[in-house]
Amino acid sequence: MNLPNVNFALPAADKTTVQTSLQTVKGKLPFLINLNPEQRKSARKMGAKRRSYVNDVFSLATSNPSAMPSGFDMAAFTKNHQLWQDVYDIIEWISPIWEGLNDTETDLGNEIIQQADEAYGHLKISAKKNPTTPISIQIKNISDQLKQGPRKSKKPPTPPITPIK
Repeated sequence: MNLPNVNFALPAADKTTVQTSLQTVKGKLPFLINLNPEQRKSARKMGAKRRSYVNDVFSLATSNPSAMPSGFDMAAFTKNHQLWQDVYDIIEWISPIWEGLNDTETDLGNEIIQQADEAYGHLKISAKKNPTTPISIQIKNISDQLKQGPRKSKKPPTPPITPIK
């Protein structure tokens, strides 16, 4: 598959602005939590069917307060329902940005690996011509690393499942 070629330089000032803006956004969301893997696995998930269920039940409970027992905290249900809707809206706004960042990183990673492969080939040729140079030793180190297999890397979390840290 032929991927698009991203050819852009991100000015340091713009990167700093993005970081500052994200810190501002995070500051506006003091209620964000981070679940551990066990908590994430055991939590009931909210798909389209359950979204509809929750909205229908909320609407019915709001329209029929006399059907709710006195011990049911309708104020908390209302507050949580509103926050849930607000968070969902924010997720919809952030998702295209996250997807764009992830796809751009994937494309750039693909492109830079190809460039590294080409540069490595040129450096190997140079090292063979001059086996006592520092390049030769460094190429051998790189070659030894490649023989060990891929390094295990932590895959970044897929937002919006994991909130911003």
